[in-house]
Amino acid sequence: MSQELQAAANRLRTSLVTECGDRTYLFRPEEGPGALVELKNSSMKVLPGNLSEADRLNGLQLRGSAVFTAMAYRNDGSTGWSDNPFPSNDARSDLPHAIAGYEMRKIGGKWYYGDQPYARFDHDHGMYLEIDLANAASRRPVCEH
Repeated sequence: MSQELQAAANRLRTSLVTECGDRTYLFRPEEGPGALVELKNSSMKVLPGNLSEADRLNGLQLRGSAVFTAMAYRNDGSTGWSDNPFPSNDARSDLPHAIAGYEMRKIGGKWYYGDQPYARFDHDHGMYLEIDLANAASRRPVCEH
């Protein structure tokens, strides 16, 4: 895997994840302004993607995915913990305990992030609609000390 892809995934993690002591929160911007998931025993897997000749001709320079996994999760405000939320036919089920996955694509020197299985592609304008990492980072929770 390229260092550039890992760096892009780390930027995503920094924007979406807050660690407060033994608590880890994942902010899900694609789910709305207050969408938080608390994770236990979590990690992020970075998976490189393949580029086709058509991808290259369309300006795609790098592709990959960042998948957040956890042994258990609960939605913010919920008292009950759950296991893997996805059924076996979900695109992310090949990673045990996958909670959320994000597609990362570098086009024209700029990184775009979208929720999987497909980054939101605006077919009318021929471009990927990105998750705004700066905006996401400003809306994630802050630890109270």
